[in-house]
Amino acid sequence: MNLKNKAKKIFNKGIMIIAIIIIICLSLIPFAIIFAPYIFRNNGNPKNEKKETEYTAEYKELKVKLRIKTETEFYEVQKIPNNEVIKGKRGTYYIVDLSNTLMNERVFFQPGEFIIQDLNDEFLTTLNHFMSEVYMVLGTNNSLELFVKGSADISGNNTFHTSINSYFLDSLGFSTIEYLPKLSNQKSLFADTLLKMQVTQSYTNRELPNLRAKFLQIKLSETYSEIPTPRILEGSVDLREGGEFRNADMIMYIDWEK
Repeated sequence: MNLKNKAKKIFNKGIMIIAIIIIICLSLIPFAIIFAPYIFRNNGNPKNEKKETEYTAEYKELKVKLRIKTETEFYEVQKIPNNEVIKGKRGTYYIVDLSNTLMNERVFFQPGEFIIQDLNDEFLTTLNHFMSEVYMVLGTNNSLELFVKGSADISGNNTFHTSINSYFLDSLGFSTIEYLPKLSNQKSLFADTLLKMQVTQSYTNRELPNLRAKFLQIKLSETYSEIPTPRILEGSVDLREGGEFRNADMIMYIDWEK
């Protein structure tokens, strides 16, 4: 009888202990539900949560600045009124002008040239500022995309004709330029299908816009290999003369709803 009583007491104590454990576990469930998302999202590292909050605030602040334009000594980002520069790709488009801080003006190409040599370091400095302060901040938005578009002024349009170094064709990839063409009778609307332009041993003023855009595309791809290669929009010759029309601009697209 004594053994049976002892066994019964041990059994009852075991049941009580199990019951207490179950009650404690049940009482912790609400706390687990509240804090589990933070634990799993940050892999148990509270620093990650803080970093994400700061980054989101930076993104939102930049979004407000970009309602019309944002400008620094290195670049100007201005909203384009048209919400469909690429046919079927509706959203918000911005034109990006890079500045030459040494001369206090926009970066531009010398007459007849499609490579920026003397301003190479300065050009990369201005480009780095835009990429780190604007593009990378908006990078969490999957719709973000860069395009490049070149231009030329009217000077020499009917007379300029020169040879091109084979190094640019064979080693740098200037022999074939893929671009999105303008739609017929549309000044600011481009097709979403690439065409190819073949560059031979010489070029004229009419080829300069796409050659300049190709230069900017190569620079972006070399410097920022982790981003998608920007597509080229078909460039054009401006009917006016001047350095501001010998350029290559970036067009930034984003769908703020995504």
